Amino acid sequence: MDKVTMPTCRSCPAYYIHDGRTALVEKGNLLHYGDRTCSGKKGKPRKFKGSDPTNKVPSWCSKRKSPCEVRVYGFKSATNWYLHDKLCKHFKTDINPNAWDYALVVELQTNLT
Repeated sequence: MDKVTMPTCRSCPAYYIHDGRTALVEKGNLLHYGDRTCSGKKGKPRKFKGSDPTNKVPSWCSKRKSPCEVRVYGFKSATNWYLHDKLCKHFKTDINPNAWDYALVVELQTNLT
């Protein structure tokens, strides 16, 4: 079973790290080398503080869900599962199922972050 990956800001298109040698003023923020901003909300980008986490999504992020959702997906039918199982055994490797072969089974909320 694969691990559940924690979301990071680095994969978000609204995340920006200033890597220029000179200071830059971007929509009211003075950015020096290494400063990070998030333009997730419309309007002025928010500058990360030194106390904000470097690898995890900060608590003020508009894209962070609270409470978190857990979604469990399963095969749509026993035939789809059987075909997938046979293909995995035939090729002796794990094969990712096609998107049209599975559907949402259960959606829950959790207190985990």
